[in-house]
Amino acid sequence: MKFITLLLFILIAQPISARTKRPKKERVKAKSKQSFVDHVHAKLSNDILNVATKIDNFFGTDRADDEANNTRIRLYTVSTKFEAQNPSTEGNIKLQLVLPKTQRRLQLVVDSDEDEDDQASSAAATSTAGTPSTANNNQTNPNTAQRAANATSAALRYIVDTAGIRTSFDAGLRFTDKPQVFYRVRFRRNVRLSKKWVFRPVEQIRWIQDEGHTSDTDLDFDRSINKNWSFRFQNNIFWNDLDYSIQFTNGPSWFQRITDKIGLSYNFRVNSLNTPTFAVNNYIISVGYRQLLYKNWFFGSLVPAVSFPRENNFHRTPSITLRFDAILGSI
Repeated sequence: MKFITLLLFILIAQPISARTKRPKKERVKAKSKQSFVDHVHAKLSNDILNVATKIDNFFGTDRADDEANNTRIRLYTVSTKFEAQNPSTEGNIKLQLVLPKTQRRLQLVVDSDEDEDDQASSAAATSTAGTPSTANNNQTNPNTAQRAANATSAALRYIVDTAGIRTSFDAGLRFTDKPQVFYRVRFRRNVRLSKKWVFRPVEQIRWIQDEGHTSDTDLDFDRSINKNWSFRFQNNIFWNDLDYSIQFTNGPSWFQRITDKIGLSYNFRVNSLNTPTFAVNNYIISVGYRQLLYKNWFFGSLVPAVSFPRENNFHRTPSITLRFDAILGSI
């Protein structure tokens, strides 16, 4: 036993002693070189993360609201017009209030928006970059006679960051025809794949009284092309335990920075469903124009789109969406 202990000590001590014999200048030089490479890699990795975050903030995506850890209010109106249909307009509000003396761990969240479950079940959970979810889902099913029921929820949100994973837990009441208890758990992590690629997975599990559980998974890949162009490939998987259907949304987006106040997004999405057999339900092509209209808090966007839904025998169905956002508080 003593021999084994002595042998291990020699094996461990030998490389240590070898390192101590290196010239001091060589050690300093190697350390400086390593620190510089690590610094550059960290900066480039953070740059692509910052680009992805700026895209979400500028284009007003739901992810920007979910990941904001500051007090903010987003007011927005969405007007959508489909071919051979009357235009529809509705307004929504999203409030996030960071409660004092909680180290930004506890928020009050109020959300007045369309019923997400109705959106997903009727519209295959589309999320076209640069457009609101309400308009996107109607693009998926342009002949829906009635829009999904409005739902308002109020909840307390608790946020924890552990090992690079941000976890938020919401619990509260949701109001449609009657109040319903609900909770939501959201996990998010950013994984740097290289200097220009980042993998941004998000998992959301939600339970609503009398409606059951849903799972909403985003597996997005972002790439910085240059200072004016970025690329994103979106993958969304939505599941519910009412009919156990799985809905898929996949497709690329290119984001172009025209000026500090104007941006464009070019998007293509494929919506598919696994029941009764796996089939494509819709193809959507859209171009999003987004502009900062006043100071740093009032935005406008215009999104012409063409969808090809299965229920219309994949016949071309054009639409246009106009949206205005006012963000009060942290941006």
